[in-house]
Amino acid sequence: MSKKDFHIYTALTILACIQLACSFSFGPDEKDTLAKEQTSVAQTIEALKPENLPTLEAQPTEEPPEPTVQPTKANTPKPCNDAQFISETIPDDSEFDAGAGFTKSWRFKNTGTCTWNTNYELVFKSGDQMGAPASKALSGEVAPGETVDIGINMTAPASAGTYQGYWKLVDDNGDNLINNVWVKIKVKSEPFVVTSVNLVAIPPGFAGPCPFPFQFTADITSSGPGTVTYFWESSIFGQYDHVSLNFAAAGTKTVSTIESPFFSGLHWMKIYIDDPNHQYFGPVNYTLNCIP
Repeated sequence: MSKKDFHIYTALTILACIQLACSFSFGPDEKDTLAKEQTSVAQTIEALKPENLPTLEAQPTEEPPEPTVQPTKANTPKPCNDAQFISETIPDDSEFDAGAGFTKSWRFKNTGTCTWNTNYELVFKSGDQMGAPASKALSGEVAPGETVDIGINMTAPASAGTYQGYWKLVDDNGDNLINNVWVKIKVKSEPFVVTSVNLVAIPPGFAGPCPFPFQFTADITSSGPGTVTYFWESSIFGQYDHVSLNFAAAGTKTVSTIESPFFSGLHWMKIYIDDPNHQYFGPVNYTLNCIP
C-alpha cells in the first residue's frame, strides 16, 4: 500500500466511526460536545486530504561499494644466467708502494637458475692491467644461490700516481653477467732523497813534484725527480763549489772537482748533500809525497 492510499483509508475509517457515533441519542450537553467533536473531526479529515498532505521527497538509496579486486602478481621466471655483485677487497684508492704485489678479489652470487661451470671467468676489460692475467676462470661449479670469490694477483706500477683497471664476469658463451667491476689504487710517492754517494779520489796517492792535481768524483743517486744542492769540503781548502743538480727521475748522476795540494801528507775529501738530505758522504782519503 502506498502512503497516499494509507492516508485515504485512515480518513474513511475515522468518518465511519463518526457516522456510527451520530446514530446514538445524546442529551443537550452531550449534543454540544458532539458538535464540537464533529467540527474537530471535519478539520482533521480536511487536513488528511491528499492535496493538503506534505510532499515527502524520496531519499536516494546508497548503493553498496564495489568489492576491491587485488591485482594478481605475475610470476616472472628467473633467467638462466644472472649474477649479483656482493663485495670486494682492496677498497678504492688503497695505497701501495711502487712495485708491491697485491690480490684484488670480488664476490659474486649466482642469482640465475643455471649452475656456473669452470668456463665462466673474470675477464680484463680496459684501463690499467697492473701485471694481471687477461682472464681468471672459476675453480669450481657455483650452483644457483651460491657465492664465489674470484681473486686476481696484481702488481702496483713503478711510478707514483692513481691507477684503475676494469673487469667483467662472463658466462661460458662469453656473454656478460656483470659488465663492470674495477680495481683502483694509488702508488705512493717516495720522498725525494739522495740514497747514496760513491766518492772516489783519482789517483788515490802520488809521489813527485808538488802541487799535484787530484780529481774527485761522486756518483749521486736520487730516489726520484727533484733538485739536489751540494758542496765539496777538503782537509786543505775547506768548503767550496756550492752547486745544484737536477734529476728528471730517479737515477744516478756523476759530479767531479779537482784539488791540487802543495804539501805532503794524508789528506781527505768529502761531499755534503745540503738538500734534501743535510748529510755528509765520505770522506775519501788520499796521500801526497812531495819530491823536489
